[in-house]
Amino acid sequence: MQNSHFVIPDKKAAAEGFRRVKEIRDDLLSGGYLVDADYVLAKSIVTVAYIILGEVMQ
Repeated sequence: MQNSHFVIPDKKAAAEGFRRVKEIRDDLLSGGYLVDADYVLAKSIVTVAYIILGEVMQ
């Protein structure tokens, strides 16, 4: 994420990062994981990355 959007956005890096973040997000949402503090933290981090990179893509 830092490579794709820090001062000057890099749309190619953002697209690659967004695809990976989407994969992780989809896995977390449908993977049947135990909902504990680690799961909630991981889901929160990936949600923030998903939102930020999604905005960069627009």
